Amino acid sequence: MFTQKEEIKWICPQCGSQNTKTVDSRVSVKEEPDCRKQILDTTFFQMTCPQCGQKEYYLGPLFYVDEEAKQMIAMGAVPAFEKEKENYLALGYAVRSVPGIVELCEKILIWQAGLDDRIVELVKAADTVLLKGQEFDEMLYAPDEDAVYIELIKDGASAGRLPFLDAVYDDMQERFGALLQNDYDDETIIDLKWAAEFFLEHYQTEK
Repeated sequence: MFTQKEEIKWICPQCGSQNTKTVDSRVSVKEEPDCRKQILDTTFFQMTCPQCGQKEYYLGPLFYVDEEAKQMIAMGAVPAFEKEKENYLALGYAVRSVPGIVELCEKILIWQAGLDDRIVELVKAADTVLLKGQEFDEMLYAPDEDAVYIELIKDGASAGRLPFLDAVYDDMQERFGALLQNDYDDETIIDLKWAAEFFLEHYQTEK
């Protein structure tokens, strides 16, 4: 069985009480079918102080594995990640490492939509030229009820959004899909910085 639970101790920042909580340090979609929904609505991570009711979040480490889709995501500082990574890559899994809950949810949403997260990051990098110096901390793939957007995040709040254009995604896929498949299958940190470095290395030669 892949799913593992651990008991952790945490101190409530509101009242200072010491609490314990059983959390998942490893979770399998096959074994826990509801975990994906709970991760996306963040109830998977919530911890409530029994003394004052303050809500906090478990920030990892967490191994998330979807056996059917052959996807593994490590959130936070996961022990033995390098060994686990090699094992899952050898099995043909897409393996990613993300810093926190927001990034984990984004990866899951991208993969649920049947998209390649590497291409999505390239789309984000291409979109930065439209921002004309607008400041942001993150760009997130953000499906809404009626459309899909790239959400700009500044200081933890929305700072605007851009439409996610299928035509741009398809163009990036056509330009770089084969290269990514052949040479970048073992990359685990796929983010905007990765995309910018990829463009610096490859874009001029592919134009």
